[in-house]
Amino acid sequence: MLEIKDLTIETTNGKSLISDLDLVVNNEDRMAIIGEEGNGKSTLLKAIYNSKEVEKYCYISGEISKNNLIIGYLEQSLNPNWNDKYIYEYFLKDFPEEEVEYERYERLNDVAKQLSKLGVAPEILETERTIGTLSGGEKVKIQIAKLLTHNPDILLLDEPTNDLDIETLEWLEDFIVNSNIPIIFVSHDETLLEGTANLILHMEYVKTQKKARHTVQRGDYQTYVQNRAREIEKREQDYGREKREYLEAKHKLSHRKSIVRSAQIRIKDSAVRRRLNKEMHVIKAREKMMEGWRQTEKLETEDPIYFSFDKESSIPNGKKIIELDLDELKIGDRVLAKNVELDVYGPSKVGIIGTNGVGKTT
Repeated sequence: MLEIKDLTIETTNGKSLISDLDLVVNNEDRMAIIGEEGNGKSTLLKAIYNSKEVEKYCYISGEISKNNLIIGYLEQSLNPNWNDKYIYEYFLKDFPEEEVEYERYERLNDVAKQLSKLGVAPEILETERTIGTLSGGEKVKIQIAKLLTHNPDILLLDEPTNDLDIETLEWLEDFIVNSNIPIIFVSHDETLLEGTANLILHMEYVKTQKKARHTVQRGDYQTYVQNRAREIEKREQDYGREKREYLEAKHKLSHRKSIVRSAQIRIKDSAVRRRLNKEMHVIKAREKMMEGWRQTEKLETEDPIYFSFDKESSIPNGKKIIELDLDELKIGDRVLAKNVELDVYGPSKVGIIGTNGVGKTT
């Protein structure tokens, strides 16, 4: 069980990422960390894995109790220094620059078993393919396979859906749901979130408040989204109603204040003036009380950034944008496709589809 108490993370330049986080992750939990880019989701994941890596650029306070858990951490992107290494070397080294120790070759039997479980042919270990030739989905699978060889008690996955095709996304969803250990993952993929998460941590940085805000809710992603939408709508309604009541009351008080002030100037009778002075004192006291009268704060939300192109910025239908004619598409000696012909005209939207490793990115 992972326990976090009063965790606060702030960058060295003063930006708050998370404040006073209390969290317990149990064995059955599939926790999704959600929020806009730049809110510190990856930083939080790294802090859980190894706080020393984060302390280079952040101040951390609070407690992360890992209780001797073995943690498997999938980085957002694989170190490019692995690209020219053979696949079997990836499993036998901790770092790309290491030399392979002979006794580590025994690990390959366990690696082969893990690869089979993840739907990767173990024969891939016997090929001369390098890590750089693997597709995005293949890289994710071999990284997870390597983590599983260490028998982790919990997995941390940082945006694992990057560069995945639909087939591998479905595989990842199934892997998370059927895992027998807790998983904490960062993702923007709503399909993955809806199909897997049973615990949500929403991290926000509300610029008008100049501070971080987080919400922890047990339950599925869709329920969280619906509850949040209802809360925002209710807050806005309550805020609007209280604002109207406040302005109405303030207007009445201001009107009465003007009447009393006018009477104070005109009336000379001392007994009446004493009553007017007393009433003015009461009016001013009520004005001060009204400053803190509203009970509901408007719920600030962090809005995503949208962009669009001018509708007039179009390309004529008949204009040829791309003309591609390839006898072969290949990486090294590996042929990915033959006789590739592609002409793209005007505002066409061309989707390149296919399973992992067939050469879409290439």
